[in-house]
Amino acid sequence: MTPFPLRLVPWEEFFFYKDRPSHPATFFARFEFSQPLIPGVAEEAFRRVCVRQPLTRATVKQQGGRLYWVPSKAPEFTWSERPIRVDDLERRGIDIGKPPGLRIIAFAGDTLHPHPPR
Repeated sequence: MTPFPLRLVPWEEFFFYKDRPSHPATFFARFEFSQPLIPGVAEEAFRRVCVRQPLTRATVKQQGGRLYWVPSKAPEFTWSERPIRVDDLERRGIDIGKPPGLRIIAFAGDTLHPHPPR
């Protein structure tokens, strides 16, 4: 059974309407693990999460004056060659009305020593 279309809750609507190019309502989350990520394993785990959590592959559509989550494409998943800082990201935000509604940038390495000594 699919939950779509699923109406946005007030908190989600607030961030949808407050999103501006100068102040994007984009969230940055950083996760650290005890061991470096193994790309193939991490990608498979992410695919499984997307199957179990439909909002990871949803976008927002207006229907009858209300906002709804609707099915969309799978999220973007890319690998970075160096650790990511929030300041490294483009300030354009993500338009959750267009696919993909979620982007993930992963780094599989040691964040304390990202480059091997020469």
